[in-house]
Amino acid sequence: MMAPILDQIATERGEALKVVKIDASTEQELAKEFAIGAVPTFVLMQNGTQKVLTTGFKSKKVFEQWLDENRS
Repeated sequence: MMAPILDQIATERGEALKVVKIDASTEQELAKEFAIGAVPTFVLMQNGTQKVLTTGFKSKKVFEQWLDENRS
């Protein structure tokens, strides 16, 4: 359900933001590394470091607010 929203955000903010989608069921080690306990989980990283994490479906507006509030 979030894929179309993420695709839109990636297109609109492509120069300032890189969107990477990972299937936690096939990338179990990576999911474990980031302590993914729910799907979907979104991890905002900055300079290779995890900055903040959120879970669950969000509207595009709410997701963009989350991004804007947590980016420096």
